Amino acid sequence: MSEEEFRNVKKHFQSLPGIDDVMKGHQYRIGIEVQQDYKKAAECYEKAANLGNPIGMYYLGLLYQDGNGVKRDFEESMKWLLKAANTKPTSLIASLLTYCFGKEGIAEAQHAIAMNYLDGIGVNKDYRKAVEWFEKAVENGYAPSANNLGNLYNVGMGAEKSILKSFNYYKLAAEGGCTSAMCNLAHCYFKDVGYGPRFPSAEDNAEALKWLNLAANKGNPNAVEELKIFQENFNNKKERNFDDIIKKLESVTQAPQAHPLDSEQFGKLVYTFFYEEAALKGSSTAKQHMEIFENLTIALESFKKNNSEEFVKAMSKAIRLNPDIVGIPEIYMSLVECEKMKEYLQNVVKQFPENEYLAEKLSFDFLNNGELEAALKQIEMSLKRHPKSLRLLYSYADILEKQEPPSEKCIKAFDAFLDAAPEDNPNVPSCHYLKADYYTSIGNESKFLECYKAGLAAEKKQLPCFLPYNFKGKSAMEFLYAAYTRDSVINTRDKG
Repeated sequence: MSEEEFRNVKKHFQSLPGIDDVMKGHQYRIGIEVQQDYKKAAECYEKAANLGNPIGMYYLGLLYQDGNGVKRDFEESMKWLLKAANTKPTSLIASLLTYCFGKEGIAEAQHAIAMNYLDGIGVNKDYRKAVEWFEKAVENGYAPSANNLGNLYNVGMGAEKSILKSFNYYKLAAEGGCTSAMCNLAHCYFKDVGYGPRFPSAEDNAEALKWLNLAANKGNPNAVEELKIFQENFNNKKERNFDDIIKKLESVTQAPQAHPLDSEQFGKLVYTFFYEEAALKGSSTAKQHMEIFENLTIALESFKKNNSEEFVKAMSKAIRLNPDIVGIPEIYMSLVECEKMKEYLQNVVKQFPENEYLAEKLSFDFLNNGELEAALKQIEMSLKRHPKSLRLLYSYADILEKQEPPSEKCIKAFDAFLDAAPEDNPNVPSCHYLKADYYTSIGNESKFLECYKAGLAAEKKQLPCFLPYNFKGKSAMEFLYAAYTRDSVINTRDKG
């Protein structure tokens, strides 16, 4: 843009309806040359919004969403965000605004609406609508929306899973300056995602490190942490296990995952109907899910009525049914993780030896403290009392697999679980993938392929609430599988 064009843009921008009120709103919202005052900021933005200024509409929508300066009102917030997001150029001034802020509508407003649908803020969660609004913002050049689309396509939420589309969106966002996308793009290069079945080359690794360094230089804490991992695990070691480094990097940043208790994705009535139907067909997993929901509903109602006894009772039942997906509320974590908890658990397990949940919790406390033998001993004792407990059978195999080096004993333990578990149990695919991981470690290619394919087949039998299925380290297996099968095809052709 030439100097003369810049002066013309500035002149027209200053003539936009309500722009003075917008600038005053910014002053009061941030506290520039005046005392910060959200109420006055809201008044200024509302004046601008009523004059048709979409910037005022956008910021007024944010204030209603956060309850700053006005009473929190999600409906009112969405009203103004939608107006800002759907602004169309109907005049020279509107066209100028579109030129400055997007092709059609305020991109930040479109992104905010998408985030509301993604997180279920003021609206029912709807990943498809989130994708639609992110796409509109991307068309307007908003890099963070492209990064979020990369995440959603990566796991198949709201759109059909596409690694290639995910890679392209990450690249678009990274080139637009989004540091989170730079980290995600680096992961793609490290794993050679987006280019087909081959291992990452030296050029891929160099490109990955380039993007990590760019993100770190811009202050992204995850990028700083990941570069530190590389220094510790790659540059300073003679033995460079690249696959292990990738797994560590994946643990630093994770794409969003669907949650098994997320009824909003289907609508509560559809969700309940689906599980009732699955339960009637004999799914013990669906029956357990319904029982979890029933107890969580009781816990919520008890909480509203300030009935602590009923709340604790119902919440405890829900957690015991499946602690992996219910979890312990964040506000109680400091109590659960305290130093005295292990001693407390040991005493409680002695008092209630028949309680398999407490026994499992104690064994994992041993494991987390590095006491592997104590963890194994505890699980083995518990299995004598509960030989058919799926939870204990899986935990036993999982702990055995963590031994250094793991032995074939863990395979027998996983097989024992698979023999006892229904096919839609959410741990079944993990069992197959952990077996595949073991066979990789001992170089048994055929068994790796067999177990990996069994894991993929098991995923197809999972209830929808557990999909897309998330297993840490699966992406590395995908490329190892592709490499093995490619080599097999090449060898076959050579022999022909």
